[in-house]
This record gives sequence, structure tokens and C-alpha cells, in this order.
Amino acid sequence: MTSKLEEFFNSIKGKALLSETGDNVKDKTAKSFYVALKMSQKNYNAEGATKTCTFFSCEKQNYALLKNKETVVNQPQNIVDNSIRLNRFLISKGVSTPKLYTMFFADKKFYEVFDRGSGLQIYLSVKKTVVKNALNLEENITSKNIKLTAEEIKKIGNYVFNYNLNNQQILLKLPQEAYDKLLTDLKLLVDLGFRYIDTNTGNVLVNKTGFCLIDIDYESALRCMRSDLEMITGKKCTDDDVVNRIEKYGFCINPRVSAIFKKNEEQLCEAFLYPFISSRDFSTFLNNTQIETLKHNDVKILKKVVQAISNLNLSFSLENGNCKYLLQTLFPNFEDYYEVIKPQLNSTINKGKI
Repeated sequence: MTSKLEEFFNSIKGKALLSETGDNVKDKTAKSFYVALKMSQKNYNAEGATKTCTFFSCEKQNYALLKNKETVVNQPQNIVDNSIRLNRFLISKGVSTPKLYTMFFADKKFYEVFDRGSGLQIYLSVKKTVVKNALNLEENITSKNIKLTAEEIKKIGNYVFNYNLNNQQILLKLPQEAYDKLLTDLKLLVDLGFRYIDTNTGNVLVNKTGFCLIDIDYESALRCMRSDLEMITGKKCTDDDVVNRIEKYGFCINPRVSAIFKKNEEQLCEAFLYPFISSRDFSTFLNNTQIETLKHNDVKILKKVVQAISNLNLSFSLENGNCKYLLQTLFPNFEDYYEVIKPQLNSTINKGKI
């Protein structure tokens, strides 16, 4: 990134902008940004439950412009500054996540600008986007405004199958170390004090070398860590206090001292499993052969996921809990389920737990 672009991103940090402003901008650096800002109103590239994402390029570098769907009035400047500081800290510790450059307001929405993450979301997740892309439609649709024909259902099924199968082939080729690294990243966030990490399949990207965590909720994390710190110290704390402690000690509250604030292993394991369980979410569009093919690959992939849990000396309950429920729902056949949990079962036996 050039100093000129960095200067521009800093100049809009925490500011309230208007997308129409770009109509009168002549500077090429600012112009490409405002084109993306205007495009984000309707023609965004990706959509999740709470945000849309628009990609843009500037000075031969690719960025992601995230727009929160909810209307907002204000966002304190210290939240913006400390979110960026927290993002920088994670990257300095080796967490695979895009760099956050700036946060601002435009047209009563809150925006964030990141480096564009490397890779594709593991599996398709938003139905209306899937239907739109599969059928090459210009507008998003819902079941209320269109009735799909048998041919269209087949076309959507093939689109979903080919996308998910392609990513499964990437997942199958990844070394075990890549899965271990993703879990290590998630564990670092938990140890820092992140109470909730949204690891839906759209927030974890996969490429030929590994994984990338995107759309980390820094604002929520700061709020929770501030609350935890106030409870421990018994005095009012700020976001600056939280990030200062993290930068100085590597954590907000020592997880060894305050285990009450540490996400338990079951929840961490569940967050790790979550992005890998959605290959057959659109089964109503898939034929039996496609479903069986994806399920066959799921067994091998989830076994790698469970192996990573064991490699990091973590565990989840084999008697009850969400992890067992997720896996049994995904693999109702006992042989498949047993094959997936085998690494965890062996680890549990070795620990003398059963």
C-alpha cells in the first residue's frame, strides 16, 4: 500500500460520508473507493446475515468493503481505533485474517475496509444468493416472488454441487497442519477474551495453502473484554485499557487466573467444527448421487477436523453436547460417525478419561 492510499484511509476513519460525494472526486485513489461505495448500495459481491461485501481494487491491491445492514447513528472513535489495534495485534501473532484499514459511516450505514481475504468461503450458505448466481439473475429472489421449475432446481443443484465439491477437493488435499493452524488461531482469540467467534461457513475462507478468518467482530469482543476486566478489577475500564493490556501481556485477563471467562473446550471445538458441516445444506436441490458424494468426502474432511482437536490436546464430550449432536446429525450412519470421531476417541482413551 502506498502512503497516499494509507493517508486516504486514515482521513475517512470514523467519518460520516455520502456515496454521492464520489461523483465530484477527481483523484484516482479516492475515485475507485467511492465507486465501490456506491456499488455497495445494490450490486455487492457477497451477502451474509448482517453484512454485505463489495470488492474493489486500488493501486493494484484488492480490498473488501463490508457494509452493516442495520442503520446506525454513531460509532465512538475509540471503538474504531481500538478495533484496528486489535486486528493488528492478531496479525502480529500469526492469526490468518485480513488487515483492517479503516471504519466509517456512509448513508446511515457502518462500513469497514479490509484487505480482500485469500480464498473462497468453504461452502455456499445464503439461499437467495445461491439461486441468483445459479440462474444468472440480476436481482435477489425469494420463494415468495418466484416459482422454480424442475430444470431450474436441477441447475441450482449442479451449481451448489460443483462449488462445494471443488472446495472439498481442496480441503482433502490440505495437510493436517493447515487444520491445526486454524484451530490454533481460534484458540488464540478465545484466550484473548473473545467470547463469541462467528465461524459460519461464510466467515472461513479456504485456499490451496490453508484457511483465513474473516469478519471478526472486534466491537463485540472489546465490549465483552471490557466488561470482564471491570468485573475483575472492580473499576471502570475503557477499550484503551483492554487493548493496552493485550499489547503488553498478550491477553486482557490471564486465562489461567480467570478460567470463568475462558470459553470452555466444548464451545471452542464447536466453533471449529461449524464451518465444515454445511456441504449438504441445500440437499433439496441435490440428487441422491450428489448427496452421497459430498457425504463421502465429509467423512474424510471431518476426520481431519477432529484430528486437529486431538493434536492440540483438546476434547469435546462423546456423551452429550453440541459437538456430538452436530456430528451425529451429519452422519446418522454409525460407521461414518465412528470413523470421524476415532481420533478423539483414541485421544480420550490415551488421557484415561474412558
